[in-house]
Amino acid sequence: MVHGFDLSDANGEVMWEKIPSHQLPFVYLKASDGINNRDKRFEMNRQKAKSSGLLIGAYHWLNPKLNCKQQAEFFVSVVGNFSGELPPAVCLELYRTSINDMEKNVRLFIDTLTNLINRKPVIYTSVEYWKTNFPNAFWACQYPLWIDAPDRKLPSQLYPWAGWTFWQYSYKDLIPGVNGYIGVNRFNGSMKELQKLVYSK
Repeated sequence: MVHGFDLSDANGEVMWEKIPSHQLPFVYLKASDGINNRDKRFEMNRQKAKSSGLLIGAYHWLNPKLNCKQQAEFFVSVVGNFSGELPPAVCLELYRTSINDMEKNVRLFIDTLTNLINRKPVIYTSVEYWKTNFPNAFWACQYPLWIDAPDRKLPSQLYPWAGWTFWQYSYKDLIPGVNGYIGVNRFNGSMKELQKLVYSK
């Protein structure tokens, strides 16, 4: 497995030169949240992470109460060119809407994003959130899973996925160069397999 991390502007200024990139060779960066909340450090973090030799991916916190088509369009406008990066991720955990609208709205975001960039995003979620809101969403197995399951033991299966691609096993870790807690993750494969996920267009 390959270890990586994720962060946002909540971590403040990052001293990328101090991050042990040989131990943590990939990072997911927050790009946006909702319809118009842009992570103010995304572009700077993106450039410096790439200069440090890290593989990067961008993520969006989806609010299913808001227009999900507009959120996908906003996310794409913030990130711009996805080429040379890991698949983008949609984070499903912070926000909810009515149970009748959850699946429809989330699928609208994912379908819109997929059509705009011609690649499938990663779905980030927790077991509790997913089972509560999407108990029969078999379509989700078409997309890679990034499971939020803080523990040192391997996470159990989350229906409908047979396994997971990324696993956030802690969100209270400290690493050199970063202020405050960060999420730390594992990729379920080798470095070569991780590199194959990088999008080239």
